[in-house]
Amino acid sequence: MKLLTRFLIPLGVVLAALGAAGFHDPAGVLDRGEERLAGETAETTERLLHLLAEMAEAAGEVVPPRQEAAVWLQGLGWALREGEDESARLLRLRETLAGGLSEDRIRELAGHFDLAVAQARRLERLERELARIREARAVGGEEAGGREPGASSLFVIGLLLLGAGGFLARQQRLQAGVSVSGRAAGELSDLRSRLEQAREALEALELEAHPLEAGPLRERLDEIQKGPFLEISDASEDWMLRLGFAAYARIWDGFASAERLTARAWSMATDGFPGEAFRELPRARAALERSLAALAEVEAGVRG
Repeated sequence: MKLLTRFLIPLGVVLAALGAAGFHDPAGVLDRGEERLAGETAETTERLLHLLAEMAEAAGEVVPPRQEAAVWLQGLGWALREGEDESARLLRLRETLAGGLSEDRIRELAGHFDLAVAQARRLERLERELARIREARAVGGEEAGGREPGASSLFVIGLLLLGAGGFLARQQRLQAGVSVSGRAAGELSDLRSRLEQAREALEALELEAHPLEAGPLRERLDEIQKGPFLEISDASEDWMLRLGFAAYARIWDGFASAERLTARAWSMATDGFPGEAFRELPRARAALERSLAALAEVEAGVRG
């Protein structure tokens, strides 16, 4: 039921918005959304394949197809096991991997495994969002301009989907004994805390007295992406349901840009260009500032 709810609400928002606009330039709206998501998907895919190639070489295996990345990572067995600490995991990897690897290299590979798992999850999420936009295009048609005869029908269908999605979401919350009004402020405060944590980490990197070399810079960017960025990204679909599509889109616009710019900085550092990577950090921090400003407006609405 949760998966169904996650599909109904976003699709309902898209169809209702297009119907309300009388289908004025619908192709342009969908094209812009699809272009942004397609760009993020391509960048995430490139980064994931880079990580997979690095780990496959160390493990003596063939690089898996992108579509099988999540299953391959799970079968690799590098994840932290229940009751196991990081030292025990590194010891297990040392026994598993081919000889000749230094302790630092094994630790780096373990970190890259965690990052690859995060990227595989992000890629799945991006592909789901792309599918939603393409579904809306298939339902709504491609032609732009004018007022389409089916606009009213789209608007009604969108409202029905929103109503159904809202009802299912409410039933889920009632079953869990959750009061949205009682928890809204605390939940937004938690999101703000994570966004601020990511911003402060990027700002600390910017203020380094001596710019880091490529390796240490990549490690610091790994920490940011496996920390607050991953925590926020993993919960993105839940936040869409909690905030509603309009508020979610305003907040996530800045966050998605920051996530993409930080991933680009990581790629530049990986390729041995720390100077270029550092130039991406102020832009990523500014994107997070934009996200925090949008969140402040949403918080003001909750208090009001």
